[in-house]
Amino acid sequence: MMLDIVQPTTSFIGCDSFDPDRGLNCPDFDQATLKTRNMARTPSNWVLADHSKFGVPASFAYWAVLAPTTGIITDDLTLETNPGVVERLRGLGHEVIVASHTGDTKTLDQPQS
Repeated sequence: MMLDIVQPTTSFIGCDSFDPDRGLNCPDFDQATLKTRNMARTPSNWVLADHSKFGVPASFAYWAVLAPTTGIITDDLTLETNPGVVERLRGLGHEVIVASHTGDTKTLDQPQS
């Protein structure tokens, strides 16, 4: 597999749905395998998941497991539509950045230092 000879420094990964405990829901085995292997090889991983990815039933049988240091970037509507998910992710050790869904460049919410 091509990924075996590449060493990414940062990865940005999408998903079909997201469960804080199970990881990223993927439409097929190959995507789940690729995402899991990529996250294992990359020191800095970020999942891009807007509010529509949380709290929905999994559509597929395949899951990509998150590395413990994976960061999550989501939009501020997640705070309204899925209250508690941001704190749950932070409680699991993930850095979470909440950005404005309107495209405002100001970050709304970041973990306290």
